[in-house]
Amino acid sequence: DRTTVVALDKLTGKTVWESASLSDQSAYVSPILVDYASRQMIVGVSGDHIYGVDAKDGSFLWTFTYAEQEPPAGGHNINAASPLYHDGQIYVTSGYNHVGVMLRLSEDGRGVTLAWSDSTLDCHHGGVVRVGNYIYGSNWINNGKGNWCCIDWTTGETRYETDWVSKGSVIYADGMLYCYSERRGHFGLVP
Repeated sequence: DRTTVVALDKLTGKTVWESASLSDQSAYVSPILVDYASRQMIVGVSGDHIYGVDAKDGSFLWTFTYAEQEPPAGGHNINAASPLYHDGQIYVTSGYNHVGVMLRLSEDGRGVTLAWSDSTLDCHHGGVVRVGNYIYGSNWINNGKGNWCCIDWTTGETRYETDWVSKGSVIYADGMLYCYSERRGHFGLVP
């Protein structure tokens, strides 16, 4: 009720600033730091919102009500995947059949507009990665099952969705996707 984001001094642990409160529940998302429009902003996701906070003073630069974007049946807002950022655009995804969204930052970084949404890559846990013009990750079919997907960064168009063991986590290095199944620990190396 008091704040949404807090900055702490890394040496002393003392509070540097507290943002205003969005009066929202927390989520499981690690925020990201974005350099845009001559400022650093913290981009995060709460239960219902995606937000950008000025890293200098904790003031909100913008908020976007993610919960209103084709909310899933049952109203799940347990967001757990960190946003992706590239070239003035922010992609956010969540499981439970909630759409992913691509937001475009305004020129001054004080607002966002919805560029597109997709219903294929609703990543439950394990995150997503951007490689070139594509976003890779696994989606949510249920808590124990998901497919591995690729969508286009520019349009949100599905490039592929394929079954493999179960959903899981993904990272990218040296031209390869490293996919790790969350159910039984299967590991996949994918060009």
